[in-house]
Amino acid sequence: MESENSVPVIDLEDFPRQLSKLIWACEEWGCFRILNHDKILPVSLMAEMKEVVRALFDLPTEIKKRNKDVIAGSGYMAPSERNPLYEALGLYDMSCVEDVDEFCTQLDASPHQRETIKKYAAAINGLMMDILRKMSEGLGLRNVSFEDWPCQFRINKYHFTPEAVGSYGVQIHTDSGFLTILQDDECVGGLEVMKKSGEFVAVDPWPNTLLVNLGDIGTVWSNGRLYSAKHRVICKEAKLRVSIASFLLGPRDTAVEPPPELVNAEHPRIYVPFTFNDYRKLRLSTKLQAGEALDLMRTNLILNHDKILPVSLMAEMKEVVRALFYLPTEIKKRNKDVLVGSGYMAPSEKNPLYEAFGLYNMSCHEDLDEFCTQLDASPHQRETIKKYAAAINGLMMDILRKMSEGLGLPNVSFEDWPCQFRINKYNFTPEVVGSSGVQIHTDLAFLTILQDDESVGGLEVMKKSGEFVAVDRWPNTLLVNLGDIGTVWSNGRLHSVKHRVICKEAKLRVSIASFILGPRDTAVEPPSELVDAEHPRMYVPFTFTDYRKLRYSTKLQAGETLELMRTNL
Repeated sequence: MESENSVPVIDLEDFPRQLSKLIWACEEWGCFRILNHDKILPVSLMAEMKEVVRALFDLPTEIKKRNKDVIAGSGYMAPSERNPLYEALGLYDMSCVEDVDEFCTQLDASPHQRETIKKYAAAINGLMMDILRKMSEGLGLRNVSFEDWPCQFRINKYHFTPEAVGSYGVQIHTDSGFLTILQDDECVGGLEVMKKSGEFVAVDPWPNTLLVNLGDIGTVWSNGRLYSAKHRVICKEAKLRVSIASFLLGPRDTAVEPPPELVNAEHPRIYVPFTFNDYRKLRLSTKLQAGEALDLMRTNLILNHDKILPVSLMAEMKEVVRALFYLPTEIKKRNKDVLVGSGYMAPSEKNPLYEAFGLYNMSCHEDLDEFCTQLDASPHQRETIKKYAAAINGLMMDILRKMSEGLGLPNVSFEDWPCQFRINKYNFTPEVVGSSGVQIHTDLAFLTILQDDESVGGLEVMKKSGEFVAVDRWPNTLLVNLGDIGTVWSNGRLHSVKHRVICKEAKLRVSIASFILGPRDTAVEPPSELVDAEHPRMYVPFTFTDYRKLRYSTKLQAGETLELMRTNL
């Protein structure tokens, strides 16, 4: 029953021969069907469990409503406006004996039903661990454990009527957890999975087999290797359809992060660490159910920017930058401030390993010419700097348009905001390994685009929890981070990230940073669409220049100054 256009089939009795096929299925399809699981989950137990499930759905509604949520969506779900044909009962952690007992008690399960549910829960949990061991081995990970991860259980009923044929039983979505094992209806089809091409493939009924699919947490844990499969249920015929789904969710209390073996210079970290519960809340609050929420958790590395800022121009600019740092000190000192900190910065007591050049507004041709003249730039260097400035400014505007659109603001312009430019050199020596190249700070501007060193790491960003995360090297990409002005403009929605540079090895480290600052002369204020009774104004209006002066006068560089600008409502 397997074909090129059908879900891959994995035979559990054919290992290790099937190991490479298992990983291929996880990476390319995000799902696969398993055969010969009888030693762990007998077919007879599957049939008994299906009978129990059908009986539970026949219970009176008042009894089904006793099945309360432990986390949002884990208990009874009645038909809703979004999914009017769908009903479900659920259990937060089927690997916990007490939780299974409580579930059975809520639904007045008979002794036979209770025994069947307990046997099924133990068997499905054992099958999950077996699949995960094989999957980890296929990824080259020998000592990974998932034993303490909660294993959610959900039984689903689709009440397909003649009027509903052709409509959704469940909308397109990805699963939020790591991995799902589905005992589907043995007679009534309707499940469809989406291939990477965007084409949907019907998953036809195949009695006595199980379907496995990967979810969003699996993608994060694998650093992008495992594919979270989009899927849906379509009403194909007017019949009752019943399925049993078991979900391995994520770590109980700790953050989801890839094992160190899956992160390196060629495969830098794609997602910021986060807990499963925080991610689940994000999916529910944003109503982004088809993988879009996962994109919000990316490390903000920009890929595929070549149409606006070519990789070749990035390489040329880095060569120019390195040459400028070899200029005599008296020439470098010609790079004067337009406003405090915008020109040449020599190593100082606070940042002894750091040196920088700067240009107040790279979107201004006259400022660019003046910068090049100050540093005796050659014709080639001058041309490269001008091309880079135009490209980075265009990329800034493109990112800001996309960001504004995502906030529901289609007609916002940032064209007249100054775009500062700074090139940074960190002179890391053996004596300073482990010390700070730049202290913890937030950027005071709205948004920063960083072309980091392609060979030498050291940049670390702080999560909201206070934990620092290394930003691994990824050549030919760019890092974007938000600053204090972005937080004020968005009325607190955008997060100004604290970051630092640590000396990890005794090498020269060079980066190029571009900052969109703030309005040139007017006060920074949120668009009216971002302020209402539920989201009152958080900060008093102020100009970028006044805020910059305040940060310098108070010497508060890590977001504390922003607290001084609150409305105190």
